[in-house]
Amino acid sequence: MESCTERVGGGKRAVQMAAADVQVRGEYPSYMKRWFAENGITILQQPEDADILKEGTVDFYTFSYYMSNCITTHKDIEDVGGNIVAGKKNPYLKASDWGWQIDPVGLRYALATLYERYEKPLFIVENGFGAIDKLQSDHTCDDSYRIDYLRAHIEQMEKAINEDGLPLLGYTTWGPIDLVSASTGEMKKRYGFIYVDKDNAGNGTLTRSRKDSFYWYKKVIASDGEECSFLPDCAERTSSIVARAQAIMVSRGILPQRLKMAAVCSVCAEPFANSRSDGARPEQPTYSDCSSARRLANQAPA
Repeated sequence: MESCTERVGGGKRAVQMAAADVQVRGEYPSYMKRWFAENGITILQQPEDADILKEGTVDFYTFSYYMSNCITTHKDIEDVGGNIVAGKKNPYLKASDWGWQIDPVGLRYALATLYERYEKPLFIVENGFGAIDKLQSDHTCDDSYRIDYLRAHIEQMEKAINEDGLPLLGYTTWGPIDLVSASTGEMKKRYGFIYVDKDNAGNGTLTRSRKDSFYWYKKVIASDGEECSFLPDCAERTSSIVARAQAIMVSRGILPQRLKMAAVCSVCAEPFANSRSDGARPEQPTYSDCSSARRLANQAPA
């Protein structure tokens, strides 16, 4: 479609919106009809097709947003990658390891632009940050960069709703669990809240481990986006890990069913949620150190 972008007055954005124009407005846009004619393309239609298009328009508009890019007449400007659509580098934006530019304000702009064009409710179906995540020996993963990315975009959505008055129906991230990246075919480009032990060569056990973003986004969901500016709570994160460790020890006969672990997080010094209320030390050894509990808990499938 590159030749089309050179001829259409609206440039690349107009061509990118062609399919959406049909689905929202129920007819082919005039600029595409012209391009079809100039390039000898005939769209075969039955007499009833026009009515079907008009009657089958969407109730709301869904779209994916990861990044923004620039268009320039300067041919020496560095290119940036993207999923389907590429562009030129914006020197004022940071980028991921794959060059995808981080532009949360661009999401607010996109929401306003789409609503101005279609006047339909909006729904963001994909938004996320692909990165090389490092799983530690204790099966934790500090992906604060992902938290920063998602937090900034959620904050812009809040402004779009409350300051711009836009009807944003919902938001889903890409994606909850690591999987092969559709844009590059790599496993090392990870998006999930849950780390999956598998590399580009297919090596790994598929063991799943919660990243820091898992606990952060859990609170974002529970608070309906109100609690968005915090870091993952260490006590909550480790209490979940200790609960799993305790269950494993009970099943192995290491810890009697009647006892609970009396443990304190060695990082934040807060008692775990499932500690004994009387503070008494159980007869069996405890796993008061977070890393010990994590290692034991992650021996079982998630």
